[in-house]
Amino acid sequence: MPDTPSKEVIVKGLALSGGASFGRVCLLNENRHSNLPMYRVEGEAGMDREKARVDRAISIASEQLDSIRDEVERRIGPAEAEIFVAHKMIVEDNLDLVSGWKKKRYDSKVKKNIPSKLFNAAARVTSGLHLHDFNCGLKAYKNSVVKSVDVYGEMHRYIPVLAKNAGFHRIGEKVVIHQARKYGTTKFGMDRFINGFLDLITINFLTKFGKRPMHLFGLLGTIVFFIGFLSSIIIGVSKLIKLYQQKPAILITDNPWFFIALTCMILGSQLFLAGFLGELILRSKRKAKRYTVSDKLNLQKD
Repeated sequence: MPDTPSKEVIVKGLALSGGASFGRVCLLNENRHSNLPMYRVEGEAGMDREKARVDRAISIASEQLDSIRDEVERRIGPAEAEIFVAHKMIVEDNLDLVSGWKKKRYDSKVKKNIPSKLFNAAARVTSGLHLHDFNCGLKAYKNSVVKSVDVYGEMHRYIPVLAKNAGFHRIGEKVVIHQARKYGTTKFGMDRFINGFLDLITINFLTKFGKRPMHLFGLLGTIVFFIGFLSSIIIGVSKLIKLYQQKPAILITDNPWFFIALTCMILGSQLFLAGFLGELILRSKRKAKRYTVSDKLNLQKD
């Protein structure tokens, strides 16, 4: 809402209704729950009317998208009009994101087609998203997805994965028309697959351990340090046994396994400290956005 009453605000959209919520009806205590909003409880007839309004609004929005798509297809071409089909899928199927799929490709099989299939297969396995083409340029989003996903560097390849990690699990796919390149040459070489693989590792690390780095670095550090510490004990005990039995024994510092054990202990300590530093950095950034709020309901300011 504007700060001053004189400022005019124009809102575009379909006038529908206040909305409906389905669930159990609970009796509130007026003294304890005075800050909660009061809702009107409707019967089945009221719910049917509400659902009819929603279905009508979806139908009108779909008709408008069909009209725009036909106009774009007539003026520009069918390939460019596919984006409105994706938008229609979001409206009708209540999807958060729709990603394109270049099912039939017309580019080089060796340089692009086969590497792209391997890249998408790796992304499917690591992310759990069953999409065929993560890097397709055609994507349609809800407004909430755009505002929640933080894209930087070359992470645009993994927008569906970022959306899933942000809590948007309703992700669909739309087959699109792929057109062969007629002019110029591509600006991307084989290095994009290397960068894409590294970005995929980064996303998976941040997803699993971005909010708890100690669980990874601390575990690895403890294991490596324990291996080094146990090895040094074995080396020392074996040295003492040989001295007790009056057998010839080399100096501990001449034993290469001693330096391997010492290196493991140092690496384990460093990994453990890396986990501590990660936790301290996260604690120092408490104001940073680490989660997404879907709705704010009747919050009262003190």
